[in-house]
Amino acid sequence: MKDASGFLIRRARLERGLSQEGLCRGICTASYLSKIEKGRAQASGEIIDLLFAALGLRYVRDEALLAQAERRMSELFFKLDRDEGFGEDAAWLDAHEKELEASPLHLDLHICRLARYGARERELAGRERAYLRRFAGCMEPEQLYRFHFYSGKSLASPGEALAELDAAAAFSRNSLLELSRGLVCAHIGRRGEAAVLYRGMLRFAGLRLRPEYAELPEYESLLRLLYDRTGEVFGFGFRRFHGLFLLELYKRKRKYRDALAVMDALKS
Repeated sequence: MKDASGFLIRRARLERGLSQEGLCRGICTASYLSKIEKGRAQASGEIIDLLFAALGLRYVRDEALLAQAERRMSELFFKLDRDEGFGEDAAWLDAHEKELEASPLHLDLHICRLARYGARERELAGRERAYLRRFAGCMEPEQLYRFHFYSGKSLASPGEALAELDAAAAFSRNSLLELSRGLVCAHIGRRGEAAVLYRGMLRFAGLRLRPEYAELPEYESLLRLLYDRTGEVFGFGFRRFHGLFLLELYKRKRKYRDALAVMDALKS
């Protein structure tokens, strides 16, 4: 991950009304601080810590905490993509928000917020999009993919949403992205492009042929999305078709509560 500490230092410095000279006195030169803030210089950990301390902050480097946070974030993204509950992971991240704000996981934390807000809280999601866009220059490809993907999922305008999903495709191509693009295209009347939904179904069929298909995270994520969304575009028969496969998977994994929910939905 690229180092965003310089951007965080600049933000905190401006919030406190400090000049570069006032902040870096006794630590480094103002010209060097300028390079750090712009991401053009990789300062030592000691200098970064001193600059944060001068701002009344502490740059968190607790390896155990950061490892736990990375695991929680990965779980949250995985559950979001499968439309599963993520309350426990979100609660843990909220409880450690202050430490993570001043850590190497700062951007990941805000991408998580963007993903959580999604289409349900568009105003808050819009604030996160605007904030994160300023850091695009120091994001890794995976972060850029998630930023654009979840931006697209949170936008009300189909045209803007499609532009963000297209931008995400420059960093990663996967069945969930293609399905999301297909649904947007169908919504704005570009049904020719909605054929990407069929490609998602072809991908599902290919995964199904693999001996270990039931253990593949993508298989469950893709199947859940096909079950939830294709009925809106292609009709209830598609929902029922994928619902039967989902029932089989949930029974196999002993997710009986989820299986009963699907059975009830298919009866209604």
